[in-house]
Amino acid sequence: DAQQQALAPSDRQRVVLSTTLAETSLTIDGVTTVVDSGLARVPRFDPKRGLDRLELVRISKASATQRAGRAGRTRPGKCIRLWTASEHVAMRDFEDAEVRRVDLAPTVLALRSWGVSDPKAFRWFDRPEDASLDAAGRLLRLLGAIDADDRVTELGEQLSKLPVHPRIGRLLIAGVDMGVPGQACALAAMLSEKDIVRDDESRASGTPRTMGSSDLLWRLAILDDETSSHASGIDRVALRQVRRVRDELDRITRRLRPRQIDFAIEADPLLLLPLLAYPDRVCRRRDHASGTMIGGGGVRLDPACVVREGDFFVALDARSDQRSRSREATVRIASRVERERIETLLASSIQTDRTVTFDESTGKATAR
Repeated sequence: DAQQQALAPSDRQRVVLSTTLAETSLTIDGVTTVVDSGLARVPRFDPKRGLDRLELVRISKASATQRAGRAGRTRPGKCIRLWTASEHVAMRDFEDAEVRRVDLAPTVLALRSWGVSDPKAFRWFDRPEDASLDAAGRLLRLLGAIDADDRVTELGEQLSKLPVHPRIGRLLIAGVDMGVPGQACALAAMLSEKDIVRDDESRASGTPRTMGSSDLLWRLAILDDETSSHASGIDRVALRQVRRVRDELDRITRRLRPRQIDFAIEADPLLLLPLLAYPDRVCRRRDHASGTMIGGGGVRLDPACVVREGDFFVALDARSDQRSRSREATVRIASRVERERIETLLASSIQTDRTVTFDESTGKATAR
């Protein structure tokens, strides 16, 4: 009702604060002036770290034209651009193709399932970076979707037929195999959609509201509680969406048949599922609020994150942001994992090397 009221014709003057959604064909009657910053915050995939990051970038000329057009949809209007004519000349003609800035794991798995032996040799309309294709291959090998020779495995064939990201598909299949399909669907829905928790109180105080083994587990309790939509700190819109996606995923998993697993479930399976879906996000703790991810990147736990103990954790919702002073990825949702579980479930992916170097300037040897 509030949205309809905001869009309805009115004699009162209104100011609309908009994201790049305003570049679409949405028409709001009465808009006669656009003030354009010339900037956009764009999500990009970092293939080196396997993380999404937000970048504040200058828009393209095509985007500027789209934004200006919002002021002339139903009557003459004007656009005030907050940049100079010389800066406009230097702007790109068009935005980067999406294939150059997103996670390509689903695409590479689809190509290999179709029989494409080398994605780099595929006749792309817009060719992605080799680093992004390599990162996609590494993730698919970690998930067990392709083998060491880049051939699609039986698990990979299964994943390619599911209408979800291979990570989420791996979580769903493992949930069915471990006998917890319902909970797996709920976890997958929470990891696929906007976070249902807005814990502003914890962020203001700098300490989590509780301590626990996983941020997902107490969110799972919220998801199952029909009265939680009225609780403080809960995003009601996100909660409804997550429940809807959970029900959709439940219909998908009903078609899956349990497979024989080759490991003993000695721990809570809900703590094993995140590790299988995000094997590249394993972190070793530095202190109660930070850790080092596979590959050497640093991460910092959000003040609301409950996982404050244990040597290892999985950074499930880790995002880099240029606004971060430390340039480390911020983790809102984490799940504790034991070293033994890592060594069991990811045995084929673990390599142990020891190198010793001598620094002549300091006269010291360093072992790594």
